[in-house]
Amino acid sequence: MKFPVSILVVLITLNLLACSSSPDELYGNSQVQPNLEIPPDLTVENSDARLELPSAVSAGSNGITATGNKTPVLPEMQTIKLEGYADFYWVSVDGTVDDTYQLVKNFWKSEGFILKMDEPVIGTMQTEWIYNKEGTGDEDRNFISKFFGGDELSASQDQFKTRIARDPETGTTQIYISHRGTTYIHELSTRATEDSSKGEEWGFRASDSELEVEMLSRLMIYLGVERSELDEHLVNIRLFAPRASLQVDFKENETYLELKGEYSRNWHRTLHQLERINFEVAESNMKSGLSGDGVMLVVTDIDTKVEKSGFFTFSTEYENQKKQIYLIFTEETPELTRISMEDKEGEIDNSPEAVEFLTLLKEFLK
Repeated sequence: MKFPVSILVVLITLNLLACSSSPDELYGNSQVQPNLEIPPDLTVENSDARLELPSAVSAGSNGITATGNKTPVLPEMQTIKLEGYADFYWVSVDGTVDDTYQLVKNFWKSEGFILKMDEPVIGTMQTEWIYNKEGTGDEDRNFISKFFGGDELSASQDQFKTRIARDPETGTTQIYISHRGTTYIHELSTRATEDSSKGEEWGFRASDSELEVEMLSRLMIYLGVERSELDEHLVNIRLFAPRASLQVDFKENETYLELKGEYSRNWHRTLHQLERINFEVAESNMKSGLSGDGVMLVVTDIDTKVEKSGFFTFSTEYENQKKQIYLIFTEETPELTRISMEDKEGEIDNSPEAVEFLTLLKEFLK
């Protein structure tokens, strides 16, 4: 059966109009049904929640650092170990130096410390001094005896310095925390003739390795280590310290130290002890020059007389300066490190002041 051409044209036109109809016209009479009922033991996830972390993160958040208006998540560390020798400990992690630095910085903030020094380029940060008031002595004394009698008002301050360095041999990142402490004692007296300024100066006290271990332990928990696992680490680190011995080469007229143990650990341990006893390390380079020896420039507290120089000086004049010593670290064997001393001209320094300094250093490294 054949259709007239006019009828075919009408059918095609109607079909095209139906295809071009808008959704509003097609579903204008549709109705929205009520939402499905959720059982009382289930909750509805907020579909409008953003995928970005909030700008303020709690102190317990692991591996989070703020950058601008966003807070990216740092990768979690799979390996966290506490290692050490007797009174020298550190934490080894498998993260990068940059990520580890930011995590440690967040840790100090969570502990309530303010950073006095923040140098991510060299991997070093240092907290402000924390003041600890220790009050008076005997609490059972009566008011009259406390008011008129002699007494001591004491206080202390604590400061922590953190170094983060990459170990080229193991490929891990190591975190070192050194403690420095001061004490202040003001003596009250009943005699008006006594010097009232006696004992009013802050003085350095011995560094506390237990405080360093405590901070390293808190850091490990902050990084995600369980308390039971941390207790196992504290038991396993009871290792023997490498022995330090003072040697004398009479032929070269040289006094030097020998340290048993691996080179990089001896380097970090020496640097750690210098920080604890408050010696300034002006320069440090673990491997330098063609020889590959390590060099530390240490500013001691020993006053030495140095001759003044000048064009218009007709008589010999001297001035006091703090003695500077170059410590040269040489890897004699994989398990033996030699520490020699040189002056700024590169000559062997065997002066009484240098030998005295090296003897003191040996007591902290033995």
